[in-house]
Amino acid sequence: MSVDVATGEALMAAGRFLPDAVDDLVIPTADPTNDRIDIICIADDGTIEGPTENANLKGTPAASPVPPSTPSGYLLIAEIYVTASDTEIATGDITDMRSLLTTLVDETAARIAEDASIDSDLSDHIADTDAHASKPDAFDQVNESCGGSSTQNFTITCDIDCLVTSITLVCTSGGTIDYDFELFENSGRTILGYKAEGIDAANWEDRVPWEWFPGATFYGKITNNSGDAISNLAIDVTYRR
Repeated sequence: MSVDVATGEALMAAGRFLPDAVDDLVIPTADPTNDRIDIICIADDGTIEGPTENANLKGTPAASPVPPSTPSGYLLIAEIYVTASDTEIATGDITDMRSLLTTLVDETAARIAEDASIDSDLSDHIADTDAHASKPDAFDQVNESCGGSSTQNFTITCDIDCLVTSITLVCTSGGTIDYDFELFENSGRTILGYKAEGIDAANWEDRVPWEWFPGATFYGKITNNSGDAISNLAIDVTYRR
């Protein structure tokens, strides 16, 4: 039985070596009963050795074999699994044990690939004008009614990161208009984000005078201070993203 070892380059404690290729590196006869694991190494003088050249590289047959220890100063390059009674070493019996170093060519190719990926990401980023532009927009109008001297809760879904900039309210009532309008950051309506009190006009607009990012959903409440019902309150909220 034998294995072939190709030429290559090795960096070891003893130095840098360029061992020649070895054909038909002899693997000793298999044990008739138990499997064993042999190892192939580069010796500290740069030559390639197997279990025939160095008995220390031959494993011990066992029901659960383990490879021998790599001699001090040697570089392990492969393990050879020798099945009991086998007469030939197959590719699947060889385990590559090399620790491969990245060459300058490989590293350069990897960097070029990374640069191409970065260029692609940048192109996508530049093309995504929505991610850069501060655009005014508005949520879908919300319409709510509220009985006299009562309150009415409502919600507005916000599925983008935005900055609320203004609120427009159009109130329809058959009597006196007098209500408070509040927006909260939580469903329990305890974290106040905005409040306007004593609104008494049918058409009312306010520019939010501070930065308020409401999150995924913000929660509103209408408090009708008048005994007359609000048949409809049209709520328009504008924002910038």
